[in-house]
Amino acid sequence: MLFNSVEFIFAFLPVVFALVTLASRSSGTRLVRDILLAASLVFYAWWDVSRLPLLLGTICFNHMLAHVITLRPALRSPCLAAGVAVNIGLLAYFKYRGFVLGDVLGIPGLSGVGATESLPLGISFFTFQQLAWLFDATRPGADKTTLATYALFVTFFPHLLAGPIVHHNELVPQLMGSSLGRASPRMIAAGVSLFAIGLFKKVVLADHFAPVADAAFQGTAHSQMLNCLQAWVGLVSYACQIYFDFSGYSDMALGLGLIFGVVLPINFFSPYKSLDVAEFWRRWHITLSRFLRDFVYIPLGGNRVSYARQSFNLFVTMLVGGIWHGAGYTFLLWGAIHGLLLAVVHIHRTAIRRGVRWWPRVGPAAWVLTLICVVLAWVPFRAPSLSSAIGMYGSLCPPVASFVSVVWGSGSSANVPLRLPIIGTAAFAAALLGLLFCLLMPATAELFRGYIVDSGLPLKSRPLLVDRLSWKQSRFWAIATAGILFVAIMDLLSAAPSAFLYFQF
Repeated sequence: MLFNSVEFIFAFLPVVFALVTLASRSSGTRLVRDILLAASLVFYAWWDVSRLPLLLGTICFNHMLAHVITLRPALRSPCLAAGVAVNIGLLAYFKYRGFVLGDVLGIPGLSGVGATESLPLGISFFTFQQLAWLFDATRPGADKTTLATYALFVTFFPHLLAGPIVHHNELVPQLMGSSLGRASPRMIAAGVSLFAIGLFKKVVLADHFAPVADAAFQGTAHSQMLNCLQAWVGLVSYACQIYFDFSGYSDMALGLGLIFGVVLPINFFSPYKSLDVAEFWRRWHITLSRFLRDFVYIPLGGNRVSYARQSFNLFVTMLVGGIWHGAGYTFLLWGAIHGLLLAVVHIHRTAIRRGVRWWPRVGPAAWVLTLICVVLAWVPFRAPSLSSAIGMYGSLCPPVASFVSVVWGSGSSANVPLRLPIIGTAAFAAALLGLLFCLLMPATAELFRGYIVDSGLPLKSRPLLVDRLSWKQSRFWAIATAGILFVAIMDLLSAAPSAFLYFQF
């Protein structure tokens, strides 16, 4: 079920909230947990009930392993190895078998196997969520959580399908605490405002950038060249689309958590304001970056090895991050680009400590260079194939376009710029405004500081604008929330809801 659907907003959410509120007043926390668990399973099964046994099976398997790990420390290593093998094996089977068998091994007739059938929704997220639980179970002090509580930990619908990826100590104490389902009126109001802002970002902003981005990348997918302006407008439109799409989902997830008395960790913090790519990954998909750091980069040696090996570790970690997002050479290329960029940042920081500086560290120049690198890296992330990505890069730079045309041949479709009426003056202005919005508006974490977890975020200062706009239980925010919600719902009712981009990963 989509957060931005009529069924969710006008049926599922009100019914679940009413049941949880009644249960919290008439019974204990256990009944509230049971209602939320049942609601989360219905939420997941709404898409395809045939996939529910897979989710429940992985929950039972991982809970059993974690229980054995906590009771029998001597079996910790084999249980952890079995858990990693089974979880990654299931993810690989459903998500990567077509890519490996057909595209990598070249077995005839198997290219793209699995691409035409439905991928279990959220499998990338609930797999990493359960792996984090198994690793947490190996640490001293891990408790023996009941199967029902663990199942709610995995399936809690605000974060089930696209994160945040949470640890045991971030969510289980709240699920076991007396505040579950007993959020204060102020907390509920903050949650509704957060949800409204996220819905607005998704429906009014992200979904209106999608047609322009799709037109541009579909053109290159058919080996056709865009002119330079079309290519840049299409690429910036996609940069805005994925920004508002994921930011909107993250806001809605946090808002839904607050409505039910649960504070989820921040997963998004104005990443286009970053001054280098390392900072970008501390702001974009924060909990995934944390997972990759803790369970890939550090086990590889992290910063405890030579400078060359550290750069290699960064590169491998981002390759893993790239392939996690999708099965294809394009995602490998995207991960490799970010791995190289992170290695460059690491080398530069090492050079600064030795008195050498060849890349701006602060100021507008550092921000512009970082933004250009990040936006250009979105090309393989969005392109359906490597040839499409090459075509887009060629269209972005006319000299490269001429070279690509020669490589592709003398066909007229490769030499004549594609006519895309949808990418015109209006699309150009919208792309610029969208980018300015990303760069100038305060982050949600700044506006709702005090209502959501903000530890570890770069909140060193609070500008005057942030202080004035910070969320308060006030008439201004009540009117603003109502207005934002009204506009978003009117826009939602005018067209069928679209899935969030991260649902595809």
